[in-house]
Amino acid sequence: MSDTAIASAHQHAIEEIIHRWFAFFEGTTVSAKKQCELFTEDGQIVHAGQYLLANGQQEIERWLDSVPVEISSHTIDGLTIESLAANQFQAHWQTAYQSLRGAEQVGGALISYQALIDTDTSGAAKFRFIQKTPIANNPNLVFQESFSVHRLKALLCRLAKLIESFDISGFDQLKVVKENKDLLLKLLQTPNTHIAMHHDSLSLTTPTKAYPLEIIEQPGTFPFLKL
Repeated sequence: MSDTAIASAHQHAIEEIIHRWFAFFEGTTVSAKKQCELFTEDGQIVHAGQYLLANGQQEIERWLDSVPVEISSHTIDGLTIESLAANQFQAHWQTAYQSLRGAEQVGGALISYQALIDTDTSGAAKFRFIQKTPIANNPNLVFQESFSVHRLKALLCRLAKLIESFDISGFDQLKVVKENKDLLLKLLQTPNTHIAMHHDSLSLTTPTKAYPLEIIEQPGTFPFLKL
């Protein structure tokens, strides 16, 4: 892989875990124990640079289990990713958080996020550190659903990483209709294949043909895929 392709694959992997992080709080995806796999074993969650909410995967699991269930939304804005070392990155972004309280009441905050992220030899990304700092009330009082967007974009990032790296590790986490699995793997390894996101679906385009991907939502790391 070229340096450009490696950098692009790392960016896809980082964006994937950010979308999976927020999807967990917005809908039924995975257990708190499974969500901890987004972190290194010594990962930390910090609030406003002062309060250590969780230190290590066991504490992170307990913290995730303690988060109250609510109807919420988290949109991501201004994401920047900086390489600190060969396999370590720093990410910054701002999240507009909303919570639907009652039939019509919407509350929320604008939250600044900072994350330290490691990548392994396969290019998979894990949080070593997440810090979230509320900076203002969210002025938007119209609830903006984001669960389906996070799920779709996380899947998009995983497929894009597989296409660019030609590395099939991580393919086994995808849920694909049995009769489509071999075809999808072949498409992902076909040179000059491109992936695109539409309103509520994805498509793969090879030099000779376009393939729409139907997304079927169900619990798990990713939604179900059908060609």
